[in-house]
Amino acid sequence: MDAFQILVIILSVFLAVFLLLSIILVIYLIKVVKAIRQISEKAASVVDSASNITKFVSPTVATKYIFDAVQKAIKNHKETK
Repeated sequence: MDAFQILVIILSVFLAVFLLLSIILVIYLIKVVKAIRQISEKAASVVDSASNITKFVSPTVATKYIFDAVQKAIKNHKETK
């Protein structure tokens, strides 16, 4: 066996391993992209739901609920001390 033939065999094996790893990496990358797409669709639906809620709730009512919640939290914090 010649040195060139050994070199060709070694390079062929490394190329085959690299090709296999590349295929596996692409498959995992496709799975991650699909998961990210699903998460972004869910986030978009949550934003749409929140924007629909603001159509029914006036800003003054929302502000009142937030103010009451903050006051309740402050009161509970003072009682625990």
